[in-house]
Amino acid sequence: MTGILPGYSRNSESVCFIHVALPKEELNDLVKTWWKTESFGCKYDSDERRSKEDELTLESLERTTCKVDGRYQVGLIWRDSTSDLPDNRAVAEKRLHLLEKRLESDPELNAKYRQSIDDDLQKGYIKKLSERESSEPTTCA
Repeated sequence: MTGILPGYSRNSESVCFIHVALPKEELNDLVKTWWKTESFGCKYDSDERRSKEDELTLESLERTTCKVDGRYQVGLIWRDSTSDLPDNRAVAEKRLHLLEKRLESDPELNAKYRQSIDDDLQKGYIKKLSERESSEPTTCA
């Protein structure tokens, strides 16, 4: 969408850019040029150096990003990192307890939640853990 922003009053003269197209220019190219931000002076041009962490992240993204079956797959940018994430099991258990209390008090929400879980199980997005699997400590490997 183009035009004047709501509530914006212009106190200066209008500026108009005119482009005369050669007969061999394609309309598609002209439309692309019209919507490129660089064509109206908003090109990002920075000489600032990236941090070491940013450089490593970009390298990881370039190395791991690929297209598979028409969809992009991107590696986890923190997987190779040496930073340790905090253990959030206690927070997760507290949230689960609060959710269970809420589901007990709202039968309609409980039914929708159970249906959503059943759908995710059927689609293979999640799986029910065995007793052995649920008692093992989790690791991020």
